[in-house]
Amino acid sequence: MELRMKCPECGCEEQFFDDLLGENICVDCGLVNVVRPFEETTAIVKDGVKTHETTSQLGSYIMETKSNLPSNQMFRMRREHGRASTLSDVDRRTIVLSKMILSNYSVNYTIRNKVEEYLKSLNAEQALRGCTVEQRAASLTFFILKESSISVNIRTHSKYSRVERKYISRWAKRIAKHFRKAHVFSSHDASRVAIGIIDKLEDEPTGYRMDALRMIGFFNILFEKHQMRFSPNKIVAVLWLTGRMQRKYSITQGELVIASDRTTSEMGLREQVREIQNILSLSKEDIYSLSISDLTSGAY
Repeated sequence: MELRMKCPECGCEEQFFDDLLGENICVDCGLVNVVRPFEETTAIVKDGVKTHETTSQLGSYIMETKSNLPSNQMFRMRREHGRASTLSDVDRRTIVLSKMILSNYSVNYTIRNKVEEYLKSLNAEQALRGCTVEQRAASLTFFILKESSISVNIRTHSKYSRVERKYISRWAKRIAKHFRKAHVFSSHDASRVAIGIIDKLEDEPTGYRMDALRMIGFFNILFEKHQMRFSPNKIVAVLWLTGRMQRKYSITQGELVIASDRTTSEMGLREQVREIQNILSLSKEDIYSLSISDLTSGAY
């Protein structure tokens, strides 16, 4: 259902009604037009007489007046009030939602503060034009977590933010492009990812970790040589090969899929193993018969 109402934020006249939430949402900037249960009208009082009212900003108005407060404290109050009043309704809602999403992760104060800082830069270039508030919060937090090298899975992030994965991926890539950090989604530390998966294995066989990291290092060089990305799927496949070669370690595909937070499936894992076979020009039986030392030293 479309409503012809002018958005107070961007002036767009195209809006749609969300039946589930009962909200009118601007198609252009994502502003949600709702009646808020708190007062936005402020009164300007001069010499004990109310001169006029204004709705330009939320909360009380801090003006120059005689006060027992130290002058520097009064200055700080006015300064912070001025900063707060520059945020639009869309920005305020985005920041609140972002902090709610980030509360599901172990992030510090510095990372949480990036939300407002990055929003100002994105707004200056209108990089999020047409993106709803929910999508802004979900994609921006996903980018920030990736940039900060914090383990995050888009499926889990979609569950936390209640935003579809395709929208998170689309807008997060646009945010990365804006900040010229597209590499955030194309590269990662393969060893760190592998260690994170191994740590989640319930019963880690003795010696498995050392052999797995040797294999990761070997394939990292190999994939770079072939100009291929060492994706999470390939990392899981290499960890599987480590356990399967000469049946040295008993680790199932299902265990690795669960330990990787389901970044791949058992079918996807087997497809990656076949791709590795083609790169090595070896059959499955040949790879399984090799020792880890023989493979990593190139003696095959």
